[in-house]
Amino acid sequence: MIEPSGVPVLLCGDVMRRDDGVALIAARRLPARVAARAELRAVGQLDPQLLIDAGRPCVVVDAVVGIPPGEVVSLPLLDVAALGAPAPHSSHALPAASVVELARILGADLATSRLVGIGIGDVRFGARLSPAVRRGLPGLVAALSAAIAELDQLGDSTRVEPCA
Repeated sequence: MIEPSGVPVLLCGDVMRRDDGVALIAARRLPARVAARAELRAVGQLDPQLLIDAGRPCVVVDAVVGIPPGEVVSLPLLDVAALGAPAPHSSHALPAASVVELARILGADLATSRLVGIGIGDVRFGARLSPAVRRGLPGLVAALSAAIAELDQLGDSTRVEPCA
């Protein structure tokens, strides 16, 4: 079996819902050397099966509620269940905290998984980001780059190279 390469990055959102599509825009702005170390997956909405299927620690990127528009957050994914913690914006069938907890119970490797997000201001129909999110986008790209590098480094320390 061939192992997928790169850190799984789950890009949540819809580019036709203004700020909700910021994860996909941030992924397109990643430096090439960082994107090469990631397995970018546009997933729409977060689902427990996506976290399980990742098969290893991953990065979830999403627009979040609970922080000011344009503010960037990077935290352990397991912390989204904490009361008052920033959480992915959700029109999802289950709240983000429930999705993460269900995936954890079902065996997803979430111990070092991360949520990287940005506070949203506008999710009306349309493709343009709000001014606050547009200003915060470079910070989101930097936080995503750092999360990918961190998980890639952790993966390197546990990877076993095949014999020649």
